[in-house]
Amino acid sequence: GVIGTAASVPDYPGADRNQIRALPLPFAIYRGRTVRADGGGLRGRYRFTADTELDLSFGGALPVGRGNPARAGMPNLDLLLEVGPRLTLVFARPRTDASWSLAVPMRAVFSTDFTGIDSRGFVTTPELVYTDQKLAGSPWRTRFAVGPVFASEGLTDYFYGVAPQFALADRPAYAAKGGYLQSRFTASVSRAFTESLTLFAFGQASSLKGATNADSTLLRDHFNWAAGLGIAYTLRRSRESVVFED
Repeated sequence: GVIGTAASVPDYPGADRNQIRALPLPFAIYRGRTVRADGGGLRGRYRFTADTELDLSFGGALPVGRGNPARAGMPNLDLLLEVGPRLTLVFARPRTDASWSLAVPMRAVFSTDFTGIDSRGFVTTPELVYTDQKLAGSPWRTRFAVGPVFASEGLTDYFYGVAPQFALADRPAYAAKGGYLQSRFTASVSRAFTESLTLFAFGQASSLKGATNADSTLLRDHFNWAAGLGIAYTLRRSRESVVFED
């Protein structure tokens, strides 16, 4: 199928400017015995127990051009891609269609301007997650997640480092350090109105107070927010389907 989404997101963690991004994307859902590709990412379904699973997770961020005032005269921030394993432990199931879990991904980060790929280190985002397929008996599926973000020096320097040749009177040279990046709370809801049409929305609040690189002049705002909504339209389904198991 295809997804159309629009969102207001900060240029980078700690930026003092949001931008509206609109994006059409294709999507595919596949649920096999050992491999899945769906809203939870690409998963190998390596289950140690019924409540413990190892899978492959993804993340990323859209590029930032020269329009950000704090980075005037500095190189663009390219498209970021994240990939790596994630361990998920379900520790409570208040109902058969709801669960509390701890998710711990460890992802390698890469940037690309579509002419080459550069390594930007690693990021980990351990999260406490609550999911509910029928919140308060409604047809809305919900997911709430909260947790800190830690990044290696390669990624923090990409965001907050200022090389000597880009230093200004109000933007001194700065070498960033790896460590605590921010804490995030994310909420998302979705609902299928027909077999083909699904509506979804999300919101995220981030705090950068106490961040390892809080003294960088590129970290302009200690509170960030993001919000977006979209629709997903299924163009085609397989003739044979399987029973869904979370």
